[in-house]
Amino acid sequence: MKNAYVGRTFIQPSQTIRQLGIRLKLNPLKEVIRGKRLIVVDDSIVRGNTQRALVRMLREAGAAEVHVRIASPPVKWPCFYGIDFPSPAELIANAVDDEDEMLEAVRHAIGADTLGYISQGG
Repeated sequence: MKNAYVGRTFIQPSQTIRQLGIRLKLNPLKEVIRGKRLIVVDDSIVRGNTQRALVRMLREAGAAEVHVRIASPPVKWPCFYGIDFPSPAELIANAVDDEDEMLEAVRHAIGADTLGYISQGG
């Protein structure tokens, strides 16, 4: 279950505050999740902290499989016009140039069974 009163965790100033926000924001219900194959849809992956924590919590709650789908292309460059994105080195999708290798690296880093992004064309 998602706590609607916790804001965007990826823009918090420190890793400690981001991790606390993630734990406060998400509360998996074991009786609903146990034994299920789940698909998690999110708007983006920036550092990967939220998805990594969510996949771990869902597995701890007994999910049989966790598949992640992202409704934007991979975030590979910082945003200097508003949202405080981190440096390129902190962006999880920026570690590898090859698209297939990047997809596998991010999937492995967040612990999902599969990972898919929306295409550049939509």
